[in-house]
Amino acid sequence: MRKLFFILAVVINLPAHAQENGQIRFHFNFANIGIGTNVPLHTSGTNGELFFTLTNFGFEHKRTNLGMEFSPYKAIGWFGSNEPSTTNDMIFSLLNLKLFWNAVSSYDGSFYLGLFSTINYIYVDERFYWNKYIFTAGLHSGLRAGSNWISYNIFSVETGFRVIDGKSRFYAGVVVDIPVLVLLSILLNLSSD
Repeated sequence: MRKLFFILAVVINLPAHAQENGQIRFHFNFANIGIGTNVPLHTSGTNGELFFTLTNFGFEHKRTNLGMEFSPYKAIGWFGSNEPSTTNDMIFSLLNLKLFWNAVSSYDGSFYLGLFSTINYIYVDERFYWNKYIFTAGLHSGLRAGSNWISYNIFSVETGFRVIDGKSRFYAGVVVDIPVLVLLSILLNLSSD
């Protein structure tokens, strides 16, 4: 337990120290919506998911392109499966952490392509599920808006290997920022009038 607290203390203090030297780019957005598919490696069925995250934030070291993102709330709805991954079709995750290395990144961070891994843990519906988790590792790419020191995630695609409650699967998904999606919808409606 002491090791976990030490690691958390280092991770929390790292962005403040690196920002003094201008080496950190912060990431932020209010809410994302996404859709994905999970293909089991050992059965013929597939399932999909529709998910929503709230207040995503993180940082990226500019020189190494290593970073971390965190969201304190993710709602997941499962569909199209004869073999559900969770007890209910709708569940909430309270610990959502993403670690990444962007092998290709534009100078201002507006485009990225690289490796990532995520862990979604502490699931809740009517009760807490301490033994449920989703671990994903693979390739992600996307677009961001912003400046050299802060960016706003707009759109991303992810694909890779996934473990849901101990079951191995292949995963592919698309994530879009909700305010940007609403703004695009309004602009398209205005242009069609």
